[in-house]
Amino acid sequence: MGAPGHVTVMGHSYGSTTVADAAVMGMHANGVVLLGCPGTDLAHNASDFHLDGGHLYVGAASTDPVSWLGISPDADVVANAALGSPLGPVPGLGADPAGQGFGAIRFDAEVPNSDGINQQHDHSHYYAMGSESLRSMADIVSGHSDRLGAEGLLAPARHQPEIVTPDHIDIPFAGRVDVPQVHIPVPGAPNVIDPEWNRPGGTINDNHQYQ
Repeated sequence: MGAPGHVTVMGHSYGSTTVADAAVMGMHANGVVLLGCPGTDLAHNASDFHLDGGHLYVGAASTDPVSWLGISPDADVVANAALGSPLGPVPGLGADPAGQGFGAIRFDAEVPNSDGINQQHDHSHYYAMGSESLRSMADIVSGHSDRLGAEGLLAPARHQPEIVTPDHIDIPFAGRVDVPQVHIPVPGAPNVIDPEWNRPGGTINDNHQYQ
């Protein structure tokens, strides 16, 4: 018999929450991909997935409102209400796997020409032909996840708001003196800052090719 295959399990939207629950309950997989995840429910971090030698990957477009439902217990209620409360009064879907500290590898999954939150379009764009998310998934499921960095497809995690200290001080008669700049996370704040918001529009396209 040949060597066992490398199994990657993928879940989109509420299916990704189901995949997270299955992983916690004993699902055997080498890797997991979560797309537009509204929260991981029973899984509180990547180690809860109990992966066999692989990694947890996350695609979360910054303009996909469903992917924001898990940023905090309070924020998911607000986001759910803004969507018309499709999940009832208390969503309770758990942590955001695209957030800092969760331990997942986030890949680029932005939507070209998107100018704001768009549930119907942006939440369904992950599988669009030529999209950066589909290109990333092709690398992952084909066993070439090591290419993500070289191809510029790794995305930074969402993080807490920060207090940023000045990078210099002006001293009378002495002029400018450079000092180390410090970024201090706001204690207790959810991961509401998404670096993907600042991506130049020209870097987001649906022209990716697959080999």
